[in-house]
Amino acid sequence: MIAGLLSSGLLALIFALRGITPGSDHTLLMFDMNEQFAAFYASLRYAFRNGNNFFYSWSEGLGGNYIGLYAYYLASPLSLLTLLWPLESLPTGIYGMVLAKTGLCGAGMAYFLVKSRAAGDDSKRWGRYNLILLLSVSYALMSFGILCSILPMYLDGMILLPFVMLGVRRVAEGKGVWHFAVPLALAILFHYYTAYMIAGFSFFYLLWILSGEEKMGAALAKVLPRYLLGGALGVGLSMPLLLPVILDLLRGKGQDPGTYSDGRFLVSRPWKLPLRLLPGHYDTLYSNGLPALYCGLAVLALAICFFVLERSRRRKLCGGGILLLLLLCFSLRPLYRVWHGFRDPVAYPGRFAFLWGFFLCVLAAEGARLLAEKIEGNKIKGNKIKEKESAAKKSQARRGWVLPVCVLCLLLWTCCELCLNGTAQVK
Repeated sequence: MIAGLLSSGLLALIFALRGITPGSDHTLLMFDMNEQFAAFYASLRYAFRNGNNFFYSWSEGLGGNYIGLYAYYLASPLSLLTLLWPLESLPTGIYGMVLAKTGLCGAGMAYFLVKSRAAGDDSKRWGRYNLILLLSVSYALMSFGILCSILPMYLDGMILLPFVMLGVRRVAEGKGVWHFAVPLALAILFHYYTAYMIAGFSFFYLLWILSGEEKMGAALAKVLPRYLLGGALGVGLSMPLLLPVILDLLRGKGQDPGTYSDGRFLVSRPWKLPLRLLPGHYDTLYSNGLPALYCGLAVLALAICFFVLERSRRRKLCGGGILLLLLLCFSLRPLYRVWHGFRDPVAYPGRFAFLWGFFLCVLAAEGARLLAEKIEGNKIKGNKIKEKESAAKKSQARRGWVLPVCVLCLLLWTCCELCLNGTAQVK
């Protein structure tokens, strides 16, 4: 709850610093939000209030299939929030919906970190809570999340990604496949395009989980059938909406090769990708731009701590391999097209960048846990050298506040940094 409120509050502050407030002349009606999406949200109002057919609409020229448009842009239940405002206040309704979705991104990530114990088992200590807040807010307000302020349907993928990955973890732990199937089905129903990306990434996340097993191959052979069953059930549960969408795509975009680029093998300049990890380095909304990879310097530093402190070579290779694969997918056109449904995206480059941000936060949580264990271990080792046990306990008590306070300061710094990056990006 706190992570969600903090994420929404910081985004509202970012908007306010750029003059975007409810009822003001400056709104989120920018780029495609002004040219297309606002009209789609208005059509949703008419569909509900006037009883229009969700499968066919007369508003498209001489009439056309509405289900494809609905499934891609409007299927999220949070789209209904725009109905709470009159039509003339639709920009304010969109503003409220974006804040709500961003808050749920932060809350969902916090839930994932607590339930997966990624930040450590002792999550009741306020130092751990501050770490969870730091990672959750960084996930919700990473550069891709700020971009989604004018691309709000992609925020549904960011909301459900932690729940789908938590379901993958539950399946790997031997629990029911419904833990994976249900959130995957919801992801497909809310936004099938990002759900496609999430489903593909879930296999790599499964490998990451199993990399900690002593016999990874045997563990994968045991878990893989249940993982595939959960994925199949998730797709099956979403078929009432997914099947009409597939048929609509086959009649429309399925007949188009989706080649909208110059055909170069390199999508972007790979040597410039590291700059996208720094605040204030956002490129462009157009197809020739670089992906939005920034999600906080603290997250980046803690992820590096994981590779420095982790003893398991296999886990380091697996974590580094997944990051390297994603970087290659941002750079090489054949791989890049796979993540975008075997097509070249028109504007908004690197639309699967939220997967990068999520996994970097996962590695950061692991790095923070290892760093805390190392610091606490050094304290215990130093205390054993002392001659009296009572003196050791007093020394440990006196220094016990240092780590939580450091995490709190890091949280405050990250919030300021995210706000500065967000205001620069909105500008």
